[in-house]
Amino acid sequence: MTSQRRRILASLTAMVCVAAWQLVLPSPAAADTVTVSVNGSTLGRTFEGVGAVFSNGMTRLLQDYPAAQRDDILDYLFKPGFGAALQHVKIEIGSDVNSSAGTEPSHTRSSTDLDVTRGAGLWLAQQAKLRNPAITLDALRWGTPAYVDTDAERYQYYKSFLDGAQSQYGLTFDYLGPERNENTVTADWASTGAARNFVVNTLRPGLNADGYSNVKLTAADSNVSWFIADRVAADPSLKAALYSLNAHYKQDSTTTATGLGMPLWDGEDLAPFRGDWVTGPLDTAQRIIKSYAVGRMTKYEMHPAVEAGYPNTPFNFKSILVAQHPWTGHYDVTSGLWATAHFTQFAKPGWRYVDSATTSDDRGGVMTVKDPGSSDWSIVLLNTSAVARTYQVALSGGITASTLHHWRSTETASFVQQSNVTVSSGSFTVTVPPHAISSLTTTTGQQKGVAAASNPVATDMTLPYTDDFAAYSTGKTPKYTSDQGGAFEIASDGTNKVLKQVITTATKPVDWKYRATPEPFTLLGSLDLRNYEVEVDGKLTGTSGYLLLGGRVNHTAKSAEPADGYDLKVNADGSWALRVGSVGNTITSGTIAGFTPTAWHTLKLRFNGTNIKAYADGVLLADVTHTSFASGQVELGSGYHEAMFDNLAIRSISGSPTSVTRYSDNDARLRYTGTWLDEDGNYDTFERSTTASRHTDDELTFSFNGSTASLIGTRDADGGQADVYVDGVLSGTFDTYAATRQYRRAIYQIPALTAGDHTVRLVVKGTKQAASIDTLVRVDAVETTGGTGLKTPTGTAPTRTVVHDTFDAYPDGTVGQGFRVPPDIQKLDWAEGSPCSVTPTPSATDKSFTCVDTSTTTSVETSRDLPRTASGTVTLNFRFQQNNAGSWTRMFVGSGADDAIELYETGGTQGLAFLDSAGVYHSLGVIAANTWYDVKLVVDVTAKTFDAYLNSALVLDNAGYTDPAVADLSVVRFRTGASTTTTLDLDYLSAEIG
Repeated sequence: MTSQRRRILASLTAMVCVAAWQLVLPSPAAADTVTVSVNGSTLGRTFEGVGAVFSNGMTRLLQDYPAAQRDDILDYLFKPGFGAALQHVKIEIGSDVNSSAGTEPSHTRSSTDLDVTRGAGLWLAQQAKLRNPAITLDALRWGTPAYVDTDAERYQYYKSFLDGAQSQYGLTFDYLGPERNENTVTADWASTGAARNFVVNTLRPGLNADGYSNVKLTAADSNVSWFIADRVAADPSLKAALYSLNAHYKQDSTTTATGLGMPLWDGEDLAPFRGDWVTGPLDTAQRIIKSYAVGRMTKYEMHPAVEAGYPNTPFNFKSILVAQHPWTGHYDVTSGLWATAHFTQFAKPGWRYVDSATTSDDRGGVMTVKDPGSSDWSIVLLNTSAVARTYQVALSGGITASTLHHWRSTETASFVQQSNVTVSSGSFTVTVPPHAISSLTTTTGQQKGVAAASNPVATDMTLPYTDDFAAYSTGKTPKYTSDQGGAFEIASDGTNKVLKQVITTATKPVDWKYRATPEPFTLLGSLDLRNYEVEVDGKLTGTSGYLLLGGRVNHTAKSAEPADGYDLKVNADGSWALRVGSVGNTITSGTIAGFTPTAWHTLKLRFNGTNIKAYADGVLLADVTHTSFASGQVELGSGYHEAMFDNLAIRSISGSPTSVTRYSDNDARLRYTGTWLDEDGNYDTFERSTTASRHTDDELTFSFNGSTASLIGTRDADGGQADVYVDGVLSGTFDTYAATRQYRRAIYQIPALTAGDHTVRLVVKGTKQAASIDTLVRVDAVETTGGTGLKTPTGTAPTRTVVHDTFDAYPDGTVGQGFRVPPDIQKLDWAEGSPCSVTPTPSATDKSFTCVDTSTTTSVETSRDLPRTASGTVTLNFRFQQNNAGSWTRMFVGSGADDAIELYETGGTQGLAFLDSAGVYHSLGVIAANTWYDVKLVVDVTAKTFDAYLNSALVLDNAGYTDPAVADLSVVRFRTGASTTTTLDLDYLSAEIG
């Protein structure tokens, strides 16, 4: 459409619309302005801090860091006015269960056993207290030692922990959780319930009598509901025994809860995800604000604060600081740490919230706190939206200032001090850029701390690595080990020190509700190790059980399954198996003649490319070629019985590169052509992302310098097939089908190449074996070996389709966030909770996502997220029909709650129309009822303009955004009108980026 035609249409539209249509819908706002009243007469509850949960084995590796880097890490976490400045620490009271990503050893395993120096929890609490004496300490258990059964035993379990914390670490705890984490059995807290009676009749009286009256109790650590508030409201004795109530992952509460006059806490909630600034740090910031603004919760505890466990365990890629290289001392301070500092360096426990100026909405929020003992106060201004937000702040009620110190964080610059803000006549204005957070205060002392020591480069574990365990004290954990089941501790074998697995069937603890602990194994070393041999001496102390040595472990599931990798399992009777995968599939097996289980035996695994060898006492047991795992760390294991290990050695293999370099599937040096879907990842995938295609001839291309490369991905029941070409020559074909899901597999290992530059091209075939339900090929990462790794390609990246939803494969009735095959095969990645579902429209083989609006006063909305895009081109295609015309169905493209482009089905001669920034509608074409229409929008995100096509005809070109202030695009929304009943069918939606 020419500019002249656009102007004519705009004029005609304006004459019709201004009188009628603009009364139906408001013009888009050019800017977002929020008025904030900071009124000192509205002081509310007492702010109790922003803290973190340290549990699940995710602190373990911190203990093994070089002292200088470890001190810097701890300063970043706990030192006031330096980094995160956490104000509350909750640790796990160990029980030897795997509570997610590892075990925390129990301080007591029988009525006669006690050693509070086991584990990392109390050590960490001590380090926090050394840096901030005012920090509050909290403790909670996930599992239960096997011998703890009665209330008296349970009380002694808690008391011995508190006694040991005080005598061995000089720690006095402030709070204690009286039940297991998230063991949300409502009946247990009823008037005759076990948990209630333990708290009221045993724990609280016992603590008071034994000198721990200062230890306050908080309940119920539920991730389900605020049922505890109802129980407390009906039970004065329970209320008297508790100090505070808490729930997990909830920013709202209940009327009953807020009416009790007790502190309410968000006792566990998200730490920032590391993949995206908006859905990570800013989301956590909004949760902190919302927990008080909506739920009146005065403490926020993120989980986990630090990733100091190996990245192949659950709940990785989510924290404010990453410490997974203890052998070098390298660590990463994330932007989430500085987002946390926007609260902790500006608000002190004991200050009070200003209720009139603590609010939350779908574009951000405000949190204001004041020191009741002085004139100091601070305000946090959060903008999660893609539009700049102006806060107009008025002071009253005794809150005053002349100048405010201002700090800001954006996606590209963390915690930067800005020019001071002048307060004039009791008011000031601050504009917070898109996706940013500002903190302003009357106080001083804030800083972006700088580490005292250098941060070493992240390198792989240096080989050879040996450990004879002689240098440790009895009962301690050797460096770099991370127990996932059982407990591997230093013990004596005569005059020799060894590593001993000590948990037996008799002492196996009661598991946490949400994870079964696997049979004992511990992990050690870099995940990037590829070509190496690992050797260890081992023996049993009895005539039953087994010894296990593993290698190339790169994944562990949140289940009782063994580690994912290769392992050599030798049973007490001498039978052995070389196994692969988490379910222990046997590759080959045999029997060692004359095997004596209580004698020392030397086990060895050797990995070189795709060749794997297994040895026992120097005798070759197996020599196989296998391709499931290309890299990974070392594993030692046994059953629930005693087993001893000694003389561990990990050695490189002469002539072969030791390690791989791993690149995420979203690395810019990987070039995707065609329809490669941007799938939501989880903690099972590398960096929580996966890229997938099912379409014939879609390609992934990359060049690298090295001697080989591997493609890492997922095998599943919907897996398909692909060809791999190396330097233009077909190298092979692979199949990603598996009956049960397999994560982080080497779906293809390229045979050894001459060291140098090479180009790899993966071509999706669009074929599958008969058992598979689809042809999907999922890529999680690329690994290169030797050389300098991935090369930067020349030219512009090709256009890539990242969303391609046709709904045809989903069962009728599938709703948003439902699955193609229950429970979790191919999630339908549309908004959850809307009355929309898959229907056989127009046919059983060509389905739609159908939204049925039966109300004449409310709307139905569904949405589809896109990869957040701030530049380049986004092309959207969708096909829709509705059962009547003139129903004012909306079709929006935007970011978060802000719409960059707004289309409306208006009825009459205007039909489908675009609303421009001046509030004028521009017709794209007449829309008839029960008729399919294809819409295409080609959006220049950089220029904030777009072209529109209706049924392949260009109907609008180079149009500006409805709201030109929107900085990026991340969502497509469809919403029915509020005044008519409507059935809206969406036959497909696709999105291309490039």
